[in-house]
Amino acid sequence: MRVIDEIKQFTYDAYVTLLNYLSEHYNIISFNQVHEAKKPYLLIRHDVDASIDHALKMAKIEEELGISSTYFLLFSNIFYNLLEKNTYQKLLNLVEFGREIGLHYDLEVYDNYNLLNVDYLENEIKLLSLLTKKDINLISVHNPSINNKEDPYAKSSKYINTYNKDMHDLYVTDSCRSWYMDDLEKLINFESDRVQLVIHPLLWNQNKINSDELIDAFLADQNQSNITYGDYWKNVWRNHEKVIEYVRRL
Repeated sequence: MRVIDEIKQFTYDAYVTLLNYLSEHYNIISFNQVHEAKKPYLLIRHDVDASIDHALKMAKIEEELGISSTYFLLFSNIFYNLLEKNTYQKLLNLVEFGREIGLHYDLEVYDNYNLLNVDYLENEIKLLSLLTKKDINLISVHNPSINNKEDPYAKSSKYINTYNKDMHDLYVTDSCRSWYMDDLEKLINFESDRVQLVIHPLLWNQNKINSDELIDAFLADQNQSNITYGDYWKNVWRNHEKVIEYVRRL
């Protein structure tokens, strides 16, 4: 099928094709609409594991197509910091694009904090709510198949957990830039009335490239950002009057 052949390429054009195709059959809704949604419905979830810039590109595509989706953000991330000025503005841009926001949380990181009597998820929920000026009630655990830890928040009645199987009959994910083909074919053939589709923004690109090239390009962009930031501080230090006077006296 042409749609399947296209989305195997992981390009933005293929993503547009997929969204247009699915929207002809499914009512694409947010997680907060599940309990009152008419079937068949589709939930689109984005786990922002590495790049908020990639997330913004996908959010813009969805906004232009009038498609609902939810973006789950990590606080414990080596590649982006939601509290950093520029990244925070990008978070606000996601909200301005009408994207639903949720918390992506890492149980392994929580364990590494090694402090007692602290509800880390609760604190991160409060902080994310403060930053977005939205009530955050959506949660999604990071890498459950890799960490293999029991999730203490899995059955929380306070939050909507994306892994709650009561919300979907079919779960389709692009994890590791590959598809479980049986699940993908069921999605494309509209074999389920309640579907959750998980898309990781980092895995998609403007042009067709392989996974190694994709990661190398992403890391090159990260490195260039660090170089640019380093050049800024070099310039600040070189031109600071205190530094100039200090150097003059050496």
